[in-house]
Amino acid sequence: LAAFFPGFVYEHALFPISLLAMCHVVAFKAYEQRRFLLAGLAGACGAFSYSSGVFLAAALGLPLLWSTRPANLRTRIPELMAASGITALGFAAFLALLQLEVGSWRAYFLVQDKYGFGVNGPWKTLLPHLHTLGKVPSQQTIFVAMLAITLLWAATRAPRTLLDGALSTFLVVYWLVPLMLGGQLSLYRAEAVLLPAVLLARKLPTPLLAITLAVAVMIGLRMGALFFRGVLV
Repeated sequence: LAAFFPGFVYEHALFPISLLAMCHVVAFKAYEQRRFLLAGLAGACGAFSYSSGVFLAAALGLPLLWSTRPANLRTRIPELMAASGITALGFAAFLALLQLEVGSWRAYFLVQDKYGFGVNGPWKTLLPHLHTLGKVPSQQTIFVAMLAITLLWAATRAPRTLLDGALSTFLVVYWLVPLMLGGQLSLYRAEAVLLPAVLLARKLPTPLLAITLAVAVMIGLRMGALFFRGVLV
């Protein structure tokens, strides 16, 4: 699976991102089995270990809303609270820990201020990488963009399941939010978090899957070399 998102080749050395990816996979597996409490608990562990894990609450909750008729929405509330609500509590627990350890629950947000994040059109962050395609990180960013669009197309192919909706929402949120934040964000780190979305690749035609895998492996090897030479950290 890591071959599809080459950034994960070196991000595995960073425990929080590895733990987040594992929690996401467990959450989606439980979600597919409609074990929403377990999905929420796994999501909460992810949100506690890495801040962007809180976005999983949207990925788990929105498909439940979209697949429910308004008249039956009340019956979905326990499932929403179990999957999305508990996931969000994981991030709340992280903020509570900051209050206990450093005396301010806002410490995380204060640290993020120095990176110059804002709200931008995602193309403003993505397009400059087309001008630097000679650099491997830019190649990965463009490849991930093309892969994200391809996987979203795959999600529309029959049969369409509740898990496909969750994975599609996850992919859109976790791909676009870093692009919209801009600033000094290292996209290759954010791209590593997209790993679970590769489950959508099971619906790709075999020839396209083979080509995509070959390109991913090639970029992954080059990104891994940059990491081991200390170019990427």
